[in-house]
Amino acid sequence: MLINSYITESIKQEQDLQILRDIVKPLLGQICWSIEVSYGDELNFHIGEQIPYTNKKLKNYKRGSWVFGTRGTDWKLIYQDQVITSSVLNVETFEKKIKVIEGSKISNFDIHYPSLVLTITFSNNYHLIILPDLEDDDSDVAYWELFTPEHMVIEVNPKFTWSYLPSNIPIIN
Repeated sequence: MLINSYITESIKQEQDLQILRDIVKPLLGQICWSIEVSYGDELNFHIGEQIPYTNKKLKNYKRGSWVFGTRGTDWKLIYQDQVITSSVLNVETFEKKIKVIEGSKISNFDIHYPSLVLTITFSNNYHLIILPDLEDDDSDVAYWELFTPEHMVIEVNPKFTWSYLPSNIPIIN
């Protein structure tokens, strides 16, 4: 499904997440081939087609056609009801353990209402759980973000909102 419009939606009921769920459907079945720890110990998952960067300084690097980022939100990785690793551990510990999902496919991407908890299930039966802190509603940082192959970005934000906006156009306030 390709949606060309810009969307910013309030989340007041379960149905308010349906368009978001429709947008991410093409992510299902895609391979997560790289996981990186970025600034602030956030995770970036490179998923789908491997696309070379166009910047000459990055000529030996690739990004996913889909890129999922945890932003500043806590997360945990679960396998058979056991927590394997989480964001509360030091980066050296979780960076090694999270790699277990590299090479597996996304089999489910489910955002729960009203908690806004996101569960990403992988084909190797691991579950990444993103745990938004709904009490910290003053932040302007998204709980998580997903860059799409169409140069759009989905963000689930504090104050029960989500957006689907161009990722390659500067935002002017």
